[in-house]
Amino acid sequence: MMMRGKDNPEVAKRVLDSSKSKMNKYTHDQYQNELIDIMAHHVLRAKVSKIIDSPFYGIMADEYTDVSNKEQLSFCLRWVDRLKLNIHEDFLGFYEVANTKSETIVQALKDILTRFNLHISKCRGQTYDGASNMMGRKSGVATK
Repeated sequence: MMMRGKDNPEVAKRVLDSSKSKMNKYTHDQYQNELIDIMAHHVLRAKVSKIIDSPFYGIMADEYTDVSNKEQLSFCLRWVDRLKLNIHEDFLGFYEVANTKSETIVQALKDILTRFNLHISKCRGQTYDGASNMMGRKSGVATK
């Protein structure tokens, strides 16, 4: 906001006025995190709106344990735009999962697709790592 204030005197005045209060509206970490979340959601919505218009897409997912020992699922989509038929790969986020069992991961993938309003009927491919919970012939994520 300080940088934006260099271009806009009204913004600069408000930032300086608010910096005198203990919990100012523009520079407190709570508000900055909220602004970052809003911008991230805006970027995701813009990406997903293009993917929704695509004739088809493929899922790329992988599970892992992060440094704090939480199970995470990384989620990407590979899709083709309608006009130029260019291939795109977009990372859409890390999602925490309770465990790495195939049922949990399948439910998380369904939840992600539902949240983004992506129809499974347009899914033409799946890419997972070679772990048995992902690629297992009987009960892996790919099968389910």
